[in-house]
Order: sequence, then C-alpha cells, then structure tokens
Amino acid sequence: MDCIIAANMAGADGEIIGVDMTQEMVDKAQSNVAATGVKNVTIKRGIFEELPVDDDGPTLSYPTAQSI
Repeated sequence: MDCIIAANMAGADGEIIGVDMTQEMVDKAQSNVAATGVKNVTIKRGIFEELPVDDDGPTLSYPTAQSI
C-alpha cells in the first residue's frame, strides 16, 4: 500500500520501486498495484541493504515493515 500512496504523491513523472525479501509479499504487492491501475510502480524481490536498482537511483529510500 505504501508504494501506491507514494506513486500518487510522486505523480506521473515519478517512479516508485517497492522491494520485499519474500516472493509472497512481492506477488501480493504486484496484485495490489495492478488492482489500482497505478502505472509508475515496480515491485522487486530483494533486501533493503542491497537494493536491486541501478547505482544512479533511487532518489529516496523509505524503509517500512508491515505485518499481514
């Protein structure tokens, strides 16, 4: 949900990358993103300490931990 909120705040020119270490949460997040129709969110599997992004990004990292 945080990625969807961030995507709306970032606007059409912003890019949001969500990262989770479990495939289950990646699948759930991708499903949530698809259900909302948000286009500027990508969900990847990884750990926060080793973000799966290019060296020239991101501009901001926002860690959050949630329980289902």
